[in-house]
Amino acid sequence: MTTMTTTATRTTATRAAEGVTWRCPQAGLWIATGTDGRPAGIVSERWRRGFVVTACTGHDLGTFATLDEARGALAAQAVEGR
Repeated sequence: MTTMTTTATRTTATRAAEGVTWRCPQAGLWIATGTDGRPAGIVSERWRRGFVVTACTGHDLGTFATLDEARGALAAQAVEGR
């Protein structure tokens, strides 16, 4: 796993074992990119409601209690979509 963090620009990228790269361009928003460089989807935080996952196709994948669950759901969908 490779993790890169730049606090000055508020960008965080994480390469997960599933082959998805994550960026956090602003607080409460995570963008996933597949190994092919294409967008995989986003996770957005909804205060007091959880984390909403939207696939690159625009499909709502649900709301999850934790960020890890939300990221896992999107990563799993990205792998299935290959």
